Amino acid sequence: MLTIAHRVNTIIDSDRVAVLQEGVLVEFDTPLKLLRIPDGKFADMVKRQGETFYNEMVRIAMAHDEAASGVMEGHSNGNDKPGDNLQ
Repeated sequence: MLTIAHRVNTIIDSDRVAVLQEGVLVEFDTPLKLLRIPDGKFADMVKRQGETFYNEMVRIAMAHDEAASGVMEGHSNGNDKPGDNLQ
């Protein structure tokens, strides 16, 4: 799925984010990795919204990464039903 957004909070829990500048791809990675680039375009956009907003977006991105890695590694994401892992 592709989402085009004007608000960071609508895509912060996406698997990947592509940042375009004048039609050119300048960044592409998970939201958390992009937020951790000190001089990154994505991090700058989020930081301009204020420290509280930035910290909240980092928290959400971290939670998404943890949930995604658990699912990818075959661990429960907390939504499993009994018997879901039976083969």
